[in-house]
Amino acid sequence: MKKVMRMSKVALVLRFVLVGLCVFAATGFSCALEPAPSSAPAAFRIAELSVNPIVVEPGEEVTIKAKVTNIGGSIGSYTAELKLNDVIEVAREVDLAPGTNQPLRFSVNKDTPGTYIVTLGELTGNFVVIDPSQPPPAPTKPALPALTSAACQVTDLSVNPSAVDPGEEVTIEVKVANISGAIGSYTAELKINDVIEVAREVDLAPGTSRQLRFSVNKDIPDSYTVTLGELTGNFVVLDTAPPAPALPTRIWVLTDAEATDLLRRSMDIDSITRTSVHFVPDNKVVFRKDSDKITTTANIYEGKLYLYGVRPEEWFWLKWHIGSYTSYSKPKTKVYLTGLPPWFDPTKEIASDVTELPTFVSITMEEGRAIITYLRP
Repeated sequence: MKKVMRMSKVALVLRFVLVGLCVFAATGFSCALEPAPSSAPAAFRIAELSVNPIVVEPGEEVTIKAKVTNIGGSIGSYTAELKLNDVIEVAREVDLAPGTNQPLRFSVNKDTPGTYIVTLGELTGNFVVIDPSQPPPAPTKPALPALTSAACQVTDLSVNPSAVDPGEEVTIEVKVANISGAIGSYTAELKINDVIEVAREVDLAPGTSRQLRFSVNKDIPDSYTVTLGELTGNFVVLDTAPPAPALPTRIWVLTDAEATDLLRRSMDIDSITRTSVHFVPDNKVVFRKDSDKITTTANIYEGKLYLYGVRPEEWFWLKWHIGSYTSYSKPKTKVYLTGLPPWFDPTKEIASDVTELPTFVSITMEEGRAIITYLRP
């Protein structure tokens, strides 16, 4: 034990690794630490440039505002250089921590009449110093970068009223918002039936929006589709012309018995008692002779009565009895009533003032009868 104690004069070295390497000795101390990981450098963005007023007299003050933001990962210093006509007018240095911003404000005045282009970072604007002895010129608008449809959001489309008379005004409104991080100009194209009706340019700062209103009118009655951006709506121009007067019509009701009698008059005496006509709903007409049956559909086309679904072999039987006052269309399997049989007297069968085949309007079948509408002569 004593021998061990005698060794206490020997220098003892202890090593610890704590982030870096520390070396302890009896006579001194030293420590080497690992360097901290580097952060992203500071980066700056200028936004929301404004110039007010944009028309001044010589010596009158113009206020220029903007906002600078540190979008990087480290604290940094930014020198904001305000240029007039590409010449540095004033420079100001600001220190910003990551993610913070600071407003910038400058006041300038010029004695010489003319147009002055304001530049701050990537942003531009302008103001005009007028000559008091001359009429004031119209201020020129600075050229702004065009905003794409991806940078702008078009919402809240409204079309009012949705139904108008010819020439009546229709109001179309929409909201346009700049959802990008840069100021720019957006051209809103109003299309009617895919044709540009009017285009309007609007300047938007980041995060701002504008309500746009358009007024249109159309003289031709029709339905019109409105397109603004990706949104669509519509309005209708009504036809205000007075409707054509209704044509006078009459009703002719034909029963199974009356139709059978008319058919039998066209047949030979041996077939009379074995033939019949029967009307059923859905405009079906059933002809029977002995055990044979023909089922057709009755309808009206261009004022003519016709039977549809008559096969060629069925027409072969019918034509011997009604062929003199009908025509047959084989491709369409239709039999058209083209005239009246010589023994048919319309003044007795239809109405006293009907002297020829009338113009038919419609036909409806019920069980046991046909209701035929025709134009009054």
